Amino acid sequence: MVNYVLLEGRGKGQEEYADMLVSLHRLSATSQVKKTAKALGFEVRNTATEKDGTKYIGEINHNQANSLVVALGGGVIRASQGLDLLDDLTKDKPLYDETGKKLSRAVARNLYEEIIQKRDPWRGEHLADRCFALNENLLIATSYVLQNGVLVPEHLSLLTAGQIEKQEKRAKKHDLYFVSPNPDTVARFNANSDWAGLNCGWDPIVRGAGLGLRFACEK
Repeated sequence: MVNYVLLEGRGKGQEEYADMLVSLHRLSATSQVKKTAKALGFEVRNTATEKDGTKYIGEINHNQANSLVVALGGGVIRASQGLDLLDDLTKDKPLYDETGKKLSRAVARNLYEEIIQKRDPWRGEHLADRCFALNENLLIATSYVLQNGVLVPEHLSLLTAGQIEKQEKRAKKHDLYFVSPNPDTVARFNANSDWAGLNCGWDPIVRGAGLGLRFACEK
């Protein structure tokens, strides 16, 4: 059974990353996942269903989502990687699964549409990005570690106006509305029948039945 799509590494500087394996579905509440969440001090359950019938975890906030995937040995992709994934899913080039076999176009299309197709029910997924204020600057965290069960940024980098503008232009190529980040906001993809967006201005404590998370890890 195919579980992941290969997201080829790219970028330079703080945008650089190695080849990633990104789950084809949002994370489900398996026994291992439930056990891991309980060890972190919270419980998870499946609260929503993807179009193909895959059930997934919702009612989980940004901190919990990132803590869970880190504890499971992976991470949540950041917004720029999410846009890279959407680009790859719509390019006329082969994509590959975790075994090195070509991913079918039907599977790729299903993943793309699950993330941003304009249809009901409302659904979304957490991304890694979280912004912090430092004087008049914005700092961004896009990866995390657990220290004694507490999620902390692995490192912080400066988020410039130019980077935000670039993200907005890339989002609009996929007909996504874009909300800019602000101090102490987080990012997510979300969509319903009226709109689809990359929203980087969400409150980190917000949760919802359809707001899930997608496991990813370095290849």
